[in-house]
Amino acid sequence: MGKLFKSYLSGGVIYVCSTCRSHLALHDELISKAFQGRHGRAYLFGCVVNVSVGPKEDRMLTTGLHTVCDIFCTSCQENIGWFYEEAFEPSQKYKEGKYIIEKAKMTKENIDVGQSGAKHHGVRLSSSSSSLVAAAASSASSSSAAAAAHDDDDA
Repeated sequence: MGKLFKSYLSGGVIYVCSTCRSHLALHDELISKAFQGRHGRAYLFGCVVNVSVGPKEDRMLTTGLHTVCDIFCTSCQENIGWFYEEAFEPSQKYKEGKYIIEKAKMTKENIDVGQSGAKHHGVRLSSSSSSLVAAAASSASSSSAAAAAHDDDDA
């Protein structure tokens, strides 16, 4: 096996793998929080980093048939969600080329860059409720993103 090259994101808010804290996505890439994964709520992202893509498979979800590929964290190999390869329903075409990451598989990090350098404030995303549970001594407030009203669920 070759050397693992990881991408590191910069910006105010990023999402990281809850197992190994590898960077996954910028908050700016968040499209919707209104999705359902295998283990609860999930988020739709336009672009992610530090993931590997599994084989394609057709999967019947609540919004119809899709061709998807499971995605895995490249650092710890945890299955964190899936990639939409193809949507067969015309109303679902907007999902093609986008990623679902399960809320239970990621942590939100607020990175404050000030005069004294970067400070990290981790926030664990709770899968049992919509509230955020602080994982560090102090937590930063986050801005809310507009969410689409489409849910997916493995059938």
